[in-house]
Amino acid sequence: MSPNGEQLVTDREQAKPLGVGTKRTSSVSREQDRAIRAWAKAHNIPVNERGRIPRAVHDQYKAARIA
Repeated sequence: MSPNGEQLVTDREQAKPLGVGTKRTSSVSREQDRAIRAWAKAHNIPVNERGRIPRAVHDQYKAARIA
């Protein structure tokens, strides 16, 4: 309790539940990410199986689709 009688809230109580504040991706962007990863793998461009795809890989993918 604080000096004025109010109960103090701990950091644990204030923490966001898991998953709150994380970016939610649409099924369209997930499908696009899968396509980019498959394209990158087929062209021997290193990209992780999970996580963010580097901007350079996105740019290469777009350029290849336009050409």
